[in-house]
Amino acid sequence: VLGMYALLPPEWHFLLITSSWPVLLYSRGNQIMESYKVKHTGAQSVITVGLNTLGAVMRIFTTLKEVGFNAVLIFGFSLGLLTNCTMLAQVILYKQNTQQFLKSLKEKKDD
Repeated sequence: VLGMYALLPPEWHFLLITSSWPVLLYSRGNQIMESYKVKHTGAQSVITVGLNTLGAVMRIFTTLKEVGFNAVLIFGFSLGLLTNCTMLAQVILYKQNTQQFLKSLKEKKDD
């Protein structure tokens, strides 16, 4: 990444930042879609997802304070916040189904 940063003219540095967006959307998008299909979140912890969401909010505020309004950075961090909020909503909405799923897994394991 440093090599690319040095080779790219400054007006093209945004490409290094935006190159991670498809990876974020693919990885989190698959997780969100899978939870939507099965209607439970498996072993995802509400604490972990909640802290990830809080971290995304803090990342946006820190960027605004330290860098100012940089649309590329803010948009990227907002994508992360959006996916984290979606996952947090799924953890809350599918809580009952997740408990039933984990209970059934434990029963199968005990047999």
